[in-house]
Amino acid sequence: MPKKILQDVVPKKSIRSITRTDLSGQPAAPARETLRPEPRMEPRHEIRSEVPEPAPRPEARPEVRRAPIRPMPMTPPPQPQQNREYIRRQEEFGSEPPVVRTEKRSSSRRVIYFVGIVLILLAVAAGLMSVFSYASVKITPKRQIVQVDTIMTAKKDPKLLSELPYEVLSLSNTATQDVVATPGDIVQVKAKGRAVLYNSFSAEAQKLVAGTRLQNTKGLIYRIDTNVTIPGYKKVGTKITPGSLEVGITADQYGDIYNSKLTDLTGDFTIVAFEDTPKAKTIYGRLKSDITGGFVGRKLTVAPEVASSTEQMLRKEIEAKLMQEYTSRIPQGFIAYPGTHVISYDKPEVTTNEGGKGQMTQTGTIYGSILSIDSLVNKLLSKESERFPKEYYSPQGLDSLEFTLINKKEFSAAKDTNMTFQLKGTMYMVGLVPAEDLKKTLTGLTLDESKSIFSNYKGVGNANVSVTPFWIDHFPKKADRISIDTIDFK
Repeated sequence: MPKKILQDVVPKKSIRSITRTDLSGQPAAPARETLRPEPRMEPRHEIRSEVPEPAPRPEARPEVRRAPIRPMPMTPPPQPQQNREYIRRQEEFGSEPPVVRTEKRSSSRRVIYFVGIVLILLAVAAGLMSVFSYASVKITPKRQIVQVDTIMTAKKDPKLLSELPYEVLSLSNTATQDVVATPGDIVQVKAKGRAVLYNSFSAEAQKLVAGTRLQNTKGLIYRIDTNVTIPGYKKVGTKITPGSLEVGITADQYGDIYNSKLTDLTGDFTIVAFEDTPKAKTIYGRLKSDITGGFVGRKLTVAPEVASSTEQMLRKEIEAKLMQEYTSRIPQGFIAYPGTHVISYDKPEVTTNEGGKGQMTQTGTIYGSILSIDSLVNKLLSKESERFPKEYYSPQGLDSLEFTLINKKEFSAAKDTNMTFQLKGTMYMVGLVPAEDLKKTLTGLTLDESKSIFSNYKGVGNANVSVTPFWIDHFPKKADRISIDTIDFK
């Protein structure tokens, strides 16, 4: 395509016709006129020639119309759902309508409100859970092994504090069986039983002679069978423990009217000789077993072989009943080893039952020696008392020790003789955990502070604490919100 040549058009009076003068005022010589090459310039829309040169016509091309370029708005384009509103505002305001973000602002406020409400609810929930927090403590107590191999002697009424005492637990039981019997001679039999005499009158022993009369609440009189000495009471602080002694009693008169069961009587025996004296209410008796055997009438006789077999059967029944009751009646804090009891049987009696038939009655009494656990442990650990303080440790496994009664032939709990025995085996001393006291101490403490508290309890071996909710780092302020579970090694 040939380039367009632009040519300057000089008017008649132009800058080229101006004459120059020198310093003297004379017209200067005309300058030599030089011709400059005309610059070749690309055509521009802003410069137009007054005498345009016709340009060759370009070949015809298909006309392409382009959309006019509109200046881009400074705000982001409207969302599709805002197109109609955007067009309306564009027509109203001209080129670009102001952007109104009403919906976005209200949406942001809703989010802020929602987040604020959630935070408030979480704060309230956290506060409530802090108030109703709960702590669970699982404690493993200390457990120390103790090897035992010793021989010792226990006495019924020791004179020295260093001696080991034992107590006697006695129980009676009766069994009956119908038998074939034939009438014999008329006989009179007094009822018999056992009672316990108590002395809360003084610390000195009180002596009673055989035949001393006891009266029950029904006015019936019984007499003690032997001379007895009731020990004086023991006083620890303000607590008085009366001295006691078991004794056999016999009805004052013959007949079955004196027969009595433990469940039938209420109240205690009074000693007739002490009536209207200060001893009347402080020295007294209490029924220990049923009173049986009272009879007036024709004696029945039983064939010897029938009597012997029936007696053996009744003794087995009585022994089973006595052993079951004896085991269940051992007081808390005492222990009984096998072979330290004896059972004695009264002579069987044959009477007539309600149907007029013969009936054999047999009564048996068990006497068993029981040892105080505290006294036994003090004796076993006499050389290690500082290692296992009583207030921090308790024994475990005493009943699993091998017990051997050395003076088996001479010993009888019914006769209050000394008991020599050997204990051998392994026992344990287990730490004590005072749960209620520990709860009160832990209330309100932080978990870090509780570590030193647990170490102050000598019986505590290990403690695991869990608090609910999990973000709480301290124990509840109320003791009833704390639970303490101790692992049992049994």
